[in-house]
Amino acid sequence: MQLTGAVDEVADVGLCVGDVCVPGEGEDPDPALLDLSGVTEHRAGNWEFTMLSTPAELTIRTYTAEGDVVTDTAVELEWHRVGGTARCGGPHAAVVTVEV
Repeated sequence: MQLTGAVDEVADVGLCVGDVCVPGEGEDPDPALLDLSGVTEHRAGNWEFTMLSTPAELTIRTYTAEGDVVTDTAVELEWHRVGGTARCGGPHAAVVTVEV
């Protein structure tokens, strides 16, 4: 995920389905979020998450260092295969941009 705009305001990012976000809020994560392995890389407005599933949509919520919500953006994910084969499948990636 790429953040644009006032990226310096963002200290953390959550992936949400409904009112449940990972990491963070809610008690019973949607099954679409149970496969989330977490942030694998974060640098200069770019956040990379590892997931074992390929959900069609998520809400990306950004937070300040104090935990205040900066943005709450619904996104549709367009996945494309980045390894493996068409026959056997393989890892997929989706890139989204969120304006802060």
